Amino acid sequence: MSAERDRGGPTRPRPSPLRTLVALAVGFMVASLLILFVSGAGGRGFAADRLSRAQEIETREAHLYRQLADRDAVLESQRRIYMERFRRLEAHIRQKEQEIATLRARLAAITSSPGGARAVGVAQGPIDRPDDVDYIRGVMTFSNVQVQNR
Repeated sequence: MSAERDRGGPTRPRPSPLRTLVALAVGFMVASLLILFVSGAGGRGFAADRLSRAQEIETREAHLYRQLADRDAVLESQRRIYMERFRRLEAHIRQKEQEIATLRARLAAITSSPGGARAVGVAQGPIDRPDDVDYIRGVMTFSNVQVQNR
């Protein structure tokens, strides 16, 4: 008996080199397909990850642009409010400058008249006290100051 028969199994013929080559080729193709499948799945996962990141960035940017537009609207509103206040204050300053010019003219008339403050005060209004003349002089002296204490 042969050695193969002593082991207890049937004898198998040795595979032919062509059959071995075909088996290797099939194995190589299966391995290649598996590698392509795995890399393709990873590529799809990478693309999906990039897509989700792009969507997150777009959402974040939209939120930031909305915040910027809201803040810009608030700043524009504040600018309008302050510009209106500024215009009112300018008008108030012009009015005070006109009052100062009027007071200077009255003071010039008071000091240049022969009768002094009493004669002009009776003719033009209630300026008949010396402290009124001093007040007018104080306004002339501090014409850049907006509020005068009397």
